[in-house]
Amino acid sequence: MCELKYNPENVIDNNPKSWGYATIKKCEDIPNLISTIINEDYGDFLFIPEDNEDKNKLEPIHNYLRAYERINNYLRNETKSDELSETQKLIIKVQKSLSKFTLQEPIVLYRGCPKEIYKHMITQGAELKDKLKDDGKYLVDKSFISTSIVEEGRFSPETGFPSHNIQLRIFAPKGTQAFYVGNLIGEGSREEILLQKETILKIISEPSDSKEKGYIDCLLLPNEKQANWPKT
Repeated sequence: MCELKYNPENVIDNNPKSWGYATIKKCEDIPNLISTIINEDYGDFLFIPEDNEDKNKLEPIHNYLRAYERINNYLRNETKSDELSETQKLIIKVQKSLSKFTLQEPIVLYRGCPKEIYKHMITQGAELKDKLKDDGKYLVDKSFISTSIVEEGRFSPETGFPSHNIQLRIFAPKGTQAFYVGNLIGEGSREEILLQKETILKIISEPSDSKEKGYIDCLLLPNEKQANWPKT
């Protein structure tokens, strides 16, 4: 039996104790539920008919997912250039495609990070903090961000990823630019939501000892405060 089912009307965005109402449980009907929150599972991109009006906007996301490690590594180590490389052109297309998908309801997402990526996010967030002249603590990843819609699906030592020992719990508000991956690359349905590159997260609470089981709770800033997102 599923206790405390997804019911976002009762959630308070800056109160993690209420986030259970915006959390999808493994026991729920995830495919139907997620299609009301964001997009349906389009299935394997290679089998989407050419006359499907969504195919063009899905193609950049599909191509990114097939090479996400290379592209994200490129983004985190990018150097400025006057000419656009093929990778940069794809990144721009992915940003544009993701901007066409937005959350219709808030949702809690999970992400496990290796320490080196978390340090990168802290460094980028500190630069943003100076620009905002804000005392808040921010996290920013130059790459696109993959997240799990269920706690059990996050990368963590408990789920077989020993290096992913920093755990983020992210409250994503209605209007967030994001895409439900599903079976788009033909590897079975992935309970994954992809977020825009350089998404800004604000830390609102964190465990006193990261070695203990606990989450760093983050608010994903609303669309109008996401300075690095494409404008829709």
